[in-house]
Amino acid sequence: MIRAFAKLWAKWRYLWKQEVDAATVEINALATAARADEKRLLMGKLTAQADATGANIKKVAAEDAKELTGQEKYESDKERKEAEKMAEDNRAKAKELATDIQGHEDTATMFHRQAAQTRDFADLLQKL
Repeated sequence: MIRAFAKLWAKWRYLWKQEVDAATVEINALATAARADEKRLLMGKLTAQADATGANIKKVAAEDAKELTGQEKYESDKERKEAEKMAEDNRAKAKELATDIQGHEDTATMFHRQAAQTRDFADLLQKL
């Protein structure tokens, strides 16, 4: 009689462990998906800033078509180059974030798959 209870207890304890593991992996998947969403928002902000900077550069360039003195032209060109560099940096960061986002999405998919496999194994244990 005690063996039957011990076997039942062992089975349920093992089943519990599998279900907890599956839930933990599922939480990991949700966390990495949330990170991807955060980075997606940041990427959008960086892209928008780069686009706004580019539009501002064009606007200022059109306004600077007026006659400027040598020193004013030098200062304007210097500011334009700094703004172009900032826009390029933002676009590069956004591109890096796109790579990171893909990595997070791949990881989340892997975690979802792993959780499903663990749950399938738990279902098999229940049938034993």
